[in-house]
Amino acid sequence: MLRPKIAEIASGFFTRFGSPASHGAGVRIVMGWAASALRLSGLAAVFEHGWPRYREALEAGWTPEHAAFYLMAILMQQVEDTTAVHRCGLEGLGRLRQDGARLQKTSKASRRRRPCWPRSISITASPA
Repeated sequence: MLRPKIAEIASGFFTRFGSPASHGAGVRIVMGWAASALRLSGLAAVFEHGWPRYREALEAGWTPEHAAFYLMAILMQQVEDTTAVHRCGLEGLGRLRQDGARLQKTSKASRRRRPCWPRSISITASPA
């Protein structure tokens, strides 16, 4: 029920505000990626890959912050990131996926010890 609504909202947004001259649009044309795949899927990478792994991590006793980094690692391996391709080419996208796999592995290995990232990294909002 949520995914079709997200797909509907995203489609409306990109129809109204999307630019055919954007870097993302250019990458999708060159790569032959469907321009509307992400929005028509209702964020498939999130709901099919990310969210289930996030929930599993929480159920296994991970902190929400640790589980969020794990979610990010999963998504880094799944999305067709047009920004990475525009800035760094396919090598950049490959690096993003490799780094996601490494972060996933490190997160799994360190889940019972202190987090694997520096203390300076925080995903919580800072006070305004």
